[in-house]
Amino acid sequence: MARIATKLTGSGSELHFGTSNSYASGIMNDALMIDPSGYVGIGQSGPTALADFAAATTARASLRLRSGTAPTSPNDGDIWYDGTNIKMRQGGTTKTFTLT
Repeated sequence: MARIATKLTGSGSELHFGTSNSYASGIMNDALMIDPSGYVGIGQSGPTALADFAAATTARASLRLRSGTAPTSPNDGDIWYDGTNIKMRQGGTTKTFTLT
């Protein structure tokens, strides 16, 4: 079961995408929501940043970067994981985060 819905608030409208694994119970969670400011909440409601992810738990991570290859023409701010290191483009230069 899935749902796409809007909700009117005092500051504008919100867009909600919900899912459930129980048809009888109806929609039990917001998988993703966009608030009137354009903030996106993933796995939670009430985002306070442009992309706001639910907290990690012992069962799952908040964010996973899948292993891949570097973009052909990366832009400043691009982030990727090459299977060994996390990399980010900053000031026209690719920086490597060393994980220890």
